[in-house]
Amino acid sequence: MLTLAAERVPVVSACGYVTDYGLEAVEGLVASGLVAQLVRRGRKPGGVVVRVLLLARENEIAHRSPQSTIQRVLPTTWTHRESLLAGY
Repeated sequence: MLTLAAERVPVVSACGYVTDYGLEAVEGLVASGLVAQLVRRGRKPGGVVVRVLLLARENEIAHRSPQSTIQRVLPTTWTHRESLLAGY
């Protein structure tokens, strides 16, 4: 019996896409063996599921962003491109 942290939790595919699924869909993914990891809140074994990570399907190719999301600011400092554009 799974317990979700919210009504819908994010499910991350191996190619990087994120979609929100409800309890029935998550239980179906677990039953079909497509789940790589159930990320749970807390250290208890029966903790609520916060996020679901899926296994790669056959011939699945990861999508890539046209520009790098991590950029070097200083010789030892890196930041996300969105933060850099926002002025942080």
